Amino acid sequence: MQDFIVVGESRALIAQALLALHVHGTARCFVVCGRYCGMLRLSRLCGRQVRVDFYGADDERFVAVVNRHMAAHPDAIVVPADCEGTRMINRVRARLRAPIMPAPDAPALARMDDKWRFHQFCIAHGMPVPPAQCYVDKHAIAFGDAQRQFGLPFVVKPVNQAVSTGVVIVQSQAQFQAMIADNDAYRYAPLIVQRFVAGTDVSINLLSLHGTVAAMSIQRPIGSTVHFFAHAELEAIGHAIAGASGYHGLMNIDARIEEGSGKVYLFESNPRVWRSMAASVWCGVNFVGKCVERVANDLSQQTVACGAEMPPAVAWPGMPPSTARHADTATPLCLTAGKADVYYHPALRPAQWLHVFFNRGRQGRMARLMMADPYILVSSVRPACRTV
Repeated sequence: MQDFIVVGESRALIAQALLALHVHGTARCFVVCGRYCGMLRLSRLCGRQVRVDFYGADDERFVAVVNRHMAAHPDAIVVPADCEGTRMINRVRARLRAPIMPAPDAPALARMDDKWRFHQFCIAHGMPVPPAQCYVDKHAIAFGDAQRQFGLPFVVKPVNQAVSTGVVIVQSQAQFQAMIADNDAYRYAPLIVQRFVAGTDVSINLLSLHGTVAAMSIQRPIGSTVHFFAHAELEAIGHAIAGASGYHGLMNIDARIEEGSGKVYLFESNPRVWRSMAASVWCGVNFVGKCVERVANDLSQQTVACGAEMPPAVAWPGMPPSTARHADTATPLCLTAGKADVYYHPALRPAQWLHVFFNRGRQGRMARLMMADPYILVSSVRPACRTV
């Protein structure tokens, strides 16, 4: 059994990492999480849990917790699930006696986790982005100037929020005044004002190792189902962003294919585990698993350097044989087809019941892990009820 220390403030992203680890092989996961992650105690994928402050107050405690766990489980691997977890790890990395899954360093994380800095990076490297301007706060935005520059509708969004928090598609001056300018609850800053692009939402998912893509998928959501497809331009953009930034770790890039013109526009990057990662796992590319293989391969190389024999493939007890593979392959994995409806618990998706009871492969393993997990059921009920 392989041990992991999963670190993050977002329980939704931690859950995605936990599921990917357990699908990849027999795993035992110790979770270091934020104060609002108590519901994760319901999960059978999560073992011991420690809650910490991710903004500096508990850095010393975090180091002590990780190093104490490593003393008892010296094979453990640290898995950052979100940006807050990666920031904490970066602050204390030199004092952690643990191997860490590929993740961006502090400068790369700061660049890719800020919508305006990512926009500027794209412009500097010739990547397609819609016209936009950054403002210090909402009071600096003049509706008339924004309308003349970007037309109607235009988009107002914070540079540093997730899951569409603070995003407003402005259709009129009255709406702008009511929802932003005169709304005391709208306190986000800085803000981006951007031309609205009508079209199809898509994402580029990738694992980049020091600027070289090791795995990639292109996806689009249709309802709760994620569809994977081939798209030469989006794939080329993924390689270009990884190469230009020298990026190391997991990243999800939000984009849109414009209606009518078919042009691609990039909006933001998420340098972390993403919320729909389970769909990629279902369809055959386990991004977290590939990261773990990379760590295991690096540790094997270190063992060879010390005079020991290198194992023939990266694996641990309980890993399905089909996933035990050499991690130093130069050919990137690319998921170009398939679909997955795994946002909800299998109890709410009768089509998955055949996998639960009869599929002995990867999808059956994943469906059974989800079916047996109370946290996944509880976390599925609320969004399922909202769609009724």
